[in-house]
Amino acid sequence: MRIGLKLATFLIFAFAIGCGHVEPSVGQDETTEPTRDCQSSISGYTLSYFHGTQHRIANIRLPSDYDCHRPTPIVYALHGWFGSADQMERSSELTHWADLNGYVIAYLQGTGVVNSWNAGKCCGEAKRKDVDDVGAFLAAGEAIEKGLNIDENKRFVVGASNGGAMVYRLACETKDYLAGGAVVAGFDGTTSCVDPDNFPVLHIHGDGDWIVPPEGRQLYNIQALSETTERWSGRYGCTSLEAKDWGLDCVHYDQCDGGTTYTACYAEGGHRWPGESHSRELIFRFFEGWN
Repeated sequence: MRIGLKLATFLIFAFAIGCGHVEPSVGQDETTEPTRDCQSSISGYTLSYFHGTQHRIANIRLPSDYDCHRPTPIVYALHGWFGSADQMERSSELTHWADLNGYVIAYLQGTGVVNSWNAGKCCGEAKRKDVDDVGAFLAAGEAIEKGLNIDENKRFVVGASNGGAMVYRLACETKDYLAGGAVVAGFDGTTSCVDPDNFPVLHIHGDGDWIVPPEGRQLYNIQALSETTERWSGRYGCTSLEAKDWGLDCVHYDQCDGGTTYTACYAEGGHRWPGESHSRELIFRFFEGWN
């Protein structure tokens, strides 16, 4: 019975995050990669690359105003357990918001019979095999930047569920590479952490999430969001706490070491992208320094 319950939970999780294939938009080339000679006019492509002997893919979408002569910010998007690059694009609806704000967006895909990320304490085959997902993430960035003019000071990451847990691991293990990360319906699954320098975190969570409950789930080593908030704001040495109403109910820590911030926001909803468009808009406001 317990095994059946776990399987049902995982299957519901897969549907809750919106599995499905995304058809490329008009004008997107799903196989051709751009070159830095500015001769390419494609608006998107699928990147195929290797990390070690492991084959990986990522769906890359360029903003409509992309100019290869100008460094462009990028956001990496990481799906949840049972998800995919296609599914993440479909369920998150982030391509529109990336275009609106002038960002390249790269939807990376995990590994396994059922895709997952090795976020430390979780999840799936990636954790069991101790897959080097941090190295694979950096390899994706290197491959992307061979073809696109990316602003090295404005690399961000956003992850959902298991992908959100991966954001916390990247914060700990990609020192100085990323400028910050957003977590949606995720958790801190890190087993160790070298205190990151100036890695702002925005964590958005549905108050009705029963798969990754905001109060935590001890059986799966999921820490309560309040504990995660206390842990990371303490790690950053934050001395100021302020309640914010940014379309979602948020607690915002600032006056932290290195000028970084930690923000946790609650929204109505379950294990999905909460807050409708508010969460997407808030993520890009966060990337832009809350401007």
